[in-house]
Amino acid sequence: MNKSINILIVEDNVLIADDMQMILEDMGYNVSANVTSYEKAIEVLKNESIDLALLDIQLATDKSGIDIGRYIRENLDIPFVFVTSNSDKETVNNAKNVKPNGYLVKPFQEKDLFTTIEITMSNFQETEKSELNSNSSKSLLKKINFCKRQPLI
Repeated sequence: MNKSINILIVEDNVLIADDMQMILEDMGYNVSANVTSYEKAIEVLKNESIDLALLDIQLATDKSGIDIGRYIRENLDIPFVFVTSNSDKETVNNAKNVKPNGYLVKPFQEKDLFTTIEITMSNFQETEKSELNSNSSKSLLKKINFCKRQPLI
């Protein structure tokens, strides 16, 4: 997989965010932005080319990572992964409602982060190809005129 993807990190714990950025950059990924709040995340998503968002669920603001995920799902066509220490049933159910492309529970190891990103990006690209092929087939069928052939007797 091409590692030159632009990643947005949304994490309100600066130590964790900086550590995650260092790990990602050491792996060869490009961290476009590392922000701590919903508002800053939305600003980055509106103004920069982001390929993947890594979102903490619990942020130190009124809006959560789930709210950012909802914004992405409704307005953008990029994958996002929740990277969170919250794995209780209620949080997971709330997260499922916005259909994340992945869910990584902290603390995690570097290989877990790498694997999650690679699988997420691969699955997302395959889904996009599949949807593109499906849309091409549908538009081709719209252009074809079908006529009923009379039996030869």
